[in-house]
Amino acid sequence: MSFSDEIRLLAKCKDKPGLLKSMTDVISSLGYNITNANAFTGVNSENFFMRFIFRPNGIEHSNVLLDSEIRKAITIDDWKDPYFRISYANNKKKISIVVGKSTHCLDELLHHKGRNGFDFDLYSLLGNCIDDDLRANEEVAQSYGVKLETFGKRQFGEDELMRKQRTFDELYERVNGSEILILARYMGILPQTLIDKYGKNIINI
Repeated sequence: MSFSDEIRLLAKCKDKPGLLKSMTDVISSLGYNITNANAFTGVNSENFFMRFIFRPNGIEHSNVLLDSEIRKAITIDDWKDPYFRISYANNKKKISIVVGKSTHCLDELLHHKGRNGFDFDLYSLLGNCIDDDLRANEEVAQSYGVKLETFGKRQFGEDELMRKQRTFDELYERVNGSEILILARYMGILPQTLIDKYGKNIINI
């Protein structure tokens, strides 16, 4: 089964009766087949959360129409504090991965890449050559046909403070073009200045 035409909808608003049915009706009426749906109320809040996965069922998909109909339903049903996001499986995110010594996280990410709707473009795969022994992860990367690159090489006459600053500056330059940064058992602590400068999603696994 191809997952390239999958569409995902995440939605949130203040809880009230009929929200799940309303959104299900909108998606179905436009000619989409819902393949997965989840909904729950926040434990410590009054927010209602919905997640749908669906795909076109013999129709020509329109981003504009889908967005417009969802906004219309939100207005008609008078959602309070609404939020929704539509994403498309064929719009793959550019991801950077930074690894430590352990191999299992990198192995899992690369093993599942392209399977069951989980796919991404690998923007960069990096490891700190000073802090970590990267040989095992280099072998994992090679087994999937990708290359692990290093950052943070020590320079002559450089003290530890200067090295750390330069290392994080180099890391930023190597991941800045990505949309998500994954720390795969990377045990280093990123400085707040780097986090703020990157300004995008960072996932620690």
